[in-house]
Amino acid sequence: MSDSMISGFTSGTAFIVISSQIKHVFGIALPRHSGPLKVILTIVDVIHSFDQTNWLAFEIAMGVTFALIIYTEFCKVRRLLITRWNIFT
Repeated sequence: MSDSMISGFTSGTAFIVISSQIKHVFGIALPRHSGPLKVILTIVDVIHSFDQTNWLAFEIAMGVTFALIIYTEFCKVRRLLITRWNIFT
């Protein structure tokens, strides 16, 4: 498979996962949809129900996301500072 095909598949999958989790990030109770327009209908429902946002759930989700980003960046820097030891030589 070509790199562009894998990249497109990965991006599409990420979009579907994000659209399925966005209602939990905003703390909104939405009806379930089925069929080929499920993702689009979910996004439309989130936009229409934005005024019902549970701000505590949103703040927790953003805090955890921010903490994961900071932790990932901290670990990258820390890995560069640690010297590599070859144990099995």
